[in-house]
Amino acid sequence: MSINYGEGQLFTAEGERKYLTHGEAKALLAVARKADRQTRLFCRLLYYTGCRVSEGLQITPRRLDMETGRVVFRTLKRRRTVFRGVPLPHRFLAELLAFAQSAELGSDDRLFPWCRQTAWRRIRALMEVVSHGVV
Repeated sequence: MSINYGEGQLFTAEGERKYLTHGEAKALLAVARKADRQTRLFCRLLYYTGCRVSEGLQITPRRLDMETGRVVFRTLKRRRTVFRGVPLPHRFLAELLAFAQSAELGSDDRLFPWCRQTAWRRIRALMEVVSHGVV
């Protein structure tokens, strides 16, 4: 499930909703405040941009553009590489860059060095807390 507010197809072939509602996304952010720093930052990236998990996992310090206030995503959505800049709140963009600096990441090192399954497990664990109403 993605934090994408209804762009594209809304349901799976089984009729299940693909995306979080705005309320669910806000609840996820509230729960993520108690998570480790990387997970918290990743959830906020998903929240602010509506990016796909695989797009968020590819972010490197080089893709954080303070001058334009954007994060640049590489997507293969249409079977070709496309880059798209998505605006981020300035404070959050600065926080991502500070994290990269404190972790001593190179300009091409991924901020979130997990595989997709690990990212999904982290999000699912937080969504379990949300679904049980423990915010």
